[in-house]
Amino acid sequence: MAERITDLITENDVLVPLQSTTKEEVLAELTAFLAKRLGREDLVESIVAGVWEREREISTGIGRGIAIPHAEIDEEIPPSAVLGISPGGAEFEALDSQPVHIVFLLICSKSNQEVRLGVLSSLSHLFGERAVRQALRKATTPSEVIQIIEESEGKD
Repeated sequence: MAERITDLITENDVLVPLQSTTKEEVLAELTAFLAKRLGREDLVESIVAGVWEREREISTGIGRGIAIPHAEIDEEIPPSAVLGISPGGAEFEALDSQPVHIVFLLICSKSNQEVRLGVLSSLSHLFGERAVRQALRKATTPSEVIQIIEESEGKD
């Protein structure tokens, strides 16, 4: 079952603009932001390890300016995510070799794999819409980002 992205993130989970310009920096910036949002700075190492384990398999820079780094961690936490917008783009070793402008970091406990798969399916649908990608790239505030996603999800 697909998950609604707006059930997972709020304006407080959106970082606009991302300051980082490389994959390593982006992942560090978003991981720290996510751990802080969770009030669980103790999870930074687990999240980083999980994300990099996944990145070693294949880049989560899926193309079209999108990256969806994700991982399952041993600790029991609710499915959690943050979204970062990089207006200037970041080098992310994307599959199409283009800069990444939209980065959605998703972390779940290993016991929540079905939720992770549902969110990834929803993100694929959301980011598959060219108009949504273009609008997100131009967004300058967290409220704009959430409004764009809500409008897209409202069409479904």
